[in-house]
Amino acid sequence: EENRIMLEQSARYVCTLDVVALYPSIPKEQALLAVDHALSLAGIGDAKKTFVVSLIRFSFNNSVIHYRGNWYSSMKGIPTGGPDSGSIANIFVKWLFRTHLLLSPDCIRHNLAICRKR
Repeated sequence: EENRIMLEQSARYVCTLDVVALYPSIPKEQALLAVDHALSLAGIGDAKKTFVVSLIRFSFNNSVIHYRGNWYSSMKGIPTGGPDSGSIANIFVKWLFRTHLLLSPDCIRHNLAICRKR
């Protein structure tokens, strides 16, 4: 019993992000929620938020690349190399940490969040 308590007290949680596959692994709708949340925190009004989010959704749904004579669109995640993708990925990761990792009961109870490069 005493060993189990010691183990629970010293438990660590590891969070990883795969930078190579970051963009394809970000769900589009979750990214839009993250942007909406960030705009709310910045005090942007509902009309402007709706407009910005709809522009980003349009960008997600209509981005294509041309490779060796063929056109391709993203099937999964946010477009890699899109002009707004880097900023949206940063907003998403910050939102993910705030809403799912740093504020989870386990992280609050243990007062930690450990991340490492892959």
